[in-house]
Amino acid sequence: MSLLHDALKKAEQESSVPAEGVMVDRHDSPESRSLRVYFLASLVVCSLVVGAYFRFYKVNNKNEVTPSLQPKSFATTSMSPASQSISLKEEGIQKMKVGEYEEARKRFESLVLLEPRNAEAYNNLGLSLKKLGRNEEAFEQYRKALVLEPHCSECLNNLGVLYMTNHDLTEAENHFQQAIQAKSDYADPYFHLGLLQEARGDISAAKASYQKFVSLSEGVSADIVVKVQNKIATLKTN
Repeated sequence: MSLLHDALKKAEQESSVPAEGVMVDRHDSPESRSLRVYFLASLVVCSLVVGAYFRFYKVNNKNEVTPSLQPKSFATTSMSPASQSISLKEEGIQKMKVGEYEEARKRFESLVLLEPRNAEAYNNLGLSLKKLGRNEEAFEQYRKALVLEPHCSECLNNLGVLYMTNHDLTEAENHFQQAIQAKSDYADPYFHLGLLQEARGDISAAKASYQKFVSLSEGVSADIVVKVQNKIATLKTN
């Protein structure tokens, strides 16, 4: 609209005012009038076309998004709670195997939130915390596991190791014995009990515990079994 107004005003000024600024009563020929009408009509059409183009261009630019800046959409996999639990447990165990204890802790922490009645999850969380040197927090998780499952032999054994780390040998031995009572064919508490007895100087008892460990060591790393056997051979009884 403003373009049309400006074009008409300019045409009017050019036809009525001479270059010198002196008013002239000008008599125009019919041909001249026809040319001026044609010129004005052309200006009007051009103005309308230009105005429509810019309005259309601005509207489209507002809605246009550069393809490279469009947000990416990622596919998400919906997992059932049971599947999530299995995945967290497996990932946590794998992280423990390769020494990534902080990453393991995160998995087990998520697992106990998902399954607050899962004693094994608390036990694994406790072990990851112990590996990180966070012993007090590890104690708390082991105890939670034992509240849920008082006869969890693995939990009792791990808690015994933590007591031994803190030099509380009485509590350590107590928990190793409880672990053996809970599961008599469980090898690990015999090994730890042997370490404790050896530290006390009771070599005869230590050898007996180590030998029991070897006899129950199916599934235990062959390297560890060989080392314990060598240890037994080098121990001297009074």
